[in-house]
Amino acid sequence: MSSIESDRKVFAHYVFGLTDGHTYEDWNQEILAAHAAGIDGFALNIGPNDHYTMPQLRQAYSAASSLLGGRFVLFLSFDMAAGEWPVDQVVACINEFKGSPAQCRVNGLPFVSTFEGPQWAEKWPAVREATGGIYLVPDWSSLGPHGVGERLGLIDGAYQHHMTTDEDVQYQRELRGKSFMAGVSPWFYTRLPQWEKNWLSASEKLWYDRWMHMLELRPEFVQIITWNDYGESSYIYDPVRPGQIVPGAEHYVHDLCPHTAFRTILPHFIAAYKAGSTQIGMPQEDCAIAWYRTTPAACGHDGGETRLSTARVR
Repeated sequence: MSSIESDRKVFAHYVFGLTDGHTYEDWNQEILAAHAAGIDGFALNIGPNDHYTMPQLRQAYSAASSLLGGRFVLFLSFDMAAGEWPVDQVVACINEFKGSPAQCRVNGLPFVSTFEGPQWAEKWPAVREATGGIYLVPDWSSLGPHGVGERLGLIDGAYQHHMTTDEDVQYQRELRGKSFMAGVSPWFYTRLPQWEKNWLSASEKLWYDRWMHMLELRPEFVQIITWNDYGESSYIYDPVRPGQIVPGAEHYVHDLCPHTAFRTILPHFIAAYKAGSTQIGMPQEDCAIAWYRTTPAACGHDGGETRLSTARVR
């Protein structure tokens, strides 16, 4: 079984709600693409209500096990903002996949995470008992570092979804030696009126700046946010099919803004991160990667958009 002890690992946040209709070959291609970029595994962000979740989880675990013999790992990240999770449903899900060769394990235990869910905190001891033990590293960003630090007895570490250097340092201090998983994102923009979302983060240098900060911070784990969140523009893998693009996001996702080149520089950052170095090694061949505006920065208007500060996202 795949096991992680003290070595650093890089995962990619995978929005599982976009997998309806995914084929086994789709999973093969995505896993191989992620592995080629130096990514160690997917954090499978799952909700409680989608009918295709369990069949697609079985396909994903099967593909990862067969393709790379456990060298590419998966773990469950329960989206507590997507609906109510009964304890028995969480237990059943963990128990089904904990023995897979592709299951990410830390200290012999299946690695488990969340998106939010501090209100669920007191239920995790029951999950530990019913599953034989888990290594729990939740994202309770809404509590802030100090709030998470007050609940250390319930967790094995914490995942920081907000991306700020100050909070990263505060988390490491509050965790008192427990595992820390930091978030790294290349971009963030969303304009989805149906969800009252119209935000832009200062992202011009975000991909480079966050990775350079990871080289200094040296957290145990890094989670790339995201592999495939097209509606929020943070993806590093382009859509498999048009139906994966949330209505309203087509004009800033489909064809106009491919993000695959973000992966090209990943192996160099990841190699330095795993080596504990602040210096990025020279590539074997010359390559230039650029991202750019399609219109001048000073033209047009904001369209009611909220621009999040640089301090918020660095």
